[in-house]
Amino acid sequence: MTDATPDLPRQFPCNGIDYFLYQLDQIMFAASGKRNVCSLAIELDGALDKERLQRHLARQPAYCWLTALRFRKGPPFALSRWQLDAKAPLPEIAEQQLPDYQGVPDSLLDRPIHPHQESPFRIALIHLPKGRSLLIFTWHHALLDAHGAERFIHGLAHPGETQIQWQQQASPRDQRTLLQRLNIARDGKRFLFEASEPPLTSIYAHSAKKPGQFTQRYRLLRFNEQETREITANAHRQGGGFILSSFYLAATACASAAIQLQRNSLDGDYLVPMPQDRRRRGAAGPVIGNQASFLFYRIPKDNLKDIKLCSRSLTEQMTRQIRQQMPGNFLSMMALFRRIPGPLYRFLMKLPTAGLMASLHFSDTGESMSDYQTLFGLPVRSAVHYPPNLYPPGVTIIFTRFRGALQVTFGYLQEELQEQEAKQLLDDLRSLLLTGKAVSPAPAP
Repeated sequence: MTDATPDLPRQFPCNGIDYFLYQLDQIMFAASGKRNVCSLAIELDGALDKERLQRHLARQPAYCWLTALRFRKGPPFALSRWQLDAKAPLPEIAEQQLPDYQGVPDSLLDRPIHPHQESPFRIALIHLPKGRSLLIFTWHHALLDAHGAERFIHGLAHPGETQIQWQQQASPRDQRTLLQRLNIARDGKRFLFEASEPPLTSIYAHSAKKPGQFTQRYRLLRFNEQETREITANAHRQGGGFILSSFYLAATACASAAIQLQRNSLDGDYLVPMPQDRRRRGAAGPVIGNQASFLFYRIPKDNLKDIKLCSRSLTEQMTRQIRQQMPGNFLSMMALFRRIPGPLYRFLMKLPTAGLMASLHFSDTGESMSDYQTLFGLPVRSAVHYPPNLYPPGVTIIFTRFRGALQVTFGYLQEELQEQEAKQLLDDLRSLLLTGKAVSPAPAP
């Protein structure tokens, strides 16, 4: 990888989505004490030596460069940027033994990154029973998205094997006039305010906890290849057509709404922003910078009780927004907003929904690590993405595929969702995906 990247800049500006995700980080930290960080846990069939791995990474210029970047805010109306701190030491690889391994402990996934003060990328090495290893890669979301991080990690393990683009912009330079971009921003703002009109609802329970007192939890839902094929077939039957992400979101929203029905708190529509990868299909695309835009879905309250109605509504909304070029227009709006000072930016972000931001956070990242057969010379057994969990609402669900099999990561805050409710949500989600029906009984009218 490093042979293909001779020019690593000393600094570069955030693109529009990077700055947006940095402001989400500030909102999260103020509300819950959590940071906008992502993790990828990769289990390897064999033992890794920490010192040998540390020496290997120290010889990788791209690793030394990226771990020395720090987030820098400019003066009002100037662009924020990532800047190289030439004196920054290489981060130490954390090491731990887990003799009784039952899955990645939540405590290993709940470690913040303060992007102004420390490396935006770090690694933990966990020694597992039977001579296996677990690598946990964690990064700040304002620097890398999931696919960019996968490419970066693969390049670290296979230097010189992969051509890496180090560009950070999510789209080519906008050739439109300032007036045209202002008109796009005005239309985008109008659309977001209309999509966010009350009443909206969420599983968010308005906990009285103070920042730093929240407990982050994660649960996994895995399907084998046969079950994945059954889910795809069920998506067609339930009105999702060939747009699987609409069906995944419909099942997720209905499972979440079932909890609210039991709480007697389903008193509005759902608002769900969904990231859309802007890389060209079949192309690796850039590593640095978030290469996504967003689609914004509003799910009517009555549709949350019927997965078929929900799937059809989402498919129609997706088709309409893509025809109206909403993802591209949203990128243009975010690029224009990069110069807005942070406090004003965050006020504008929270204004349409009075701070709720979303009913839940959802993403479908597609196939993960399709070219990951080995990592650092050892066979890869499994790989799981763990997303940041924006609070409020404190509920995040992402869908990924690993070697053709669907898997779901469910992140939540224990103070907002009881353990039995979390189990019920995943049980309902599994059943809705496979059969179109929930397993939990409907509440009495």
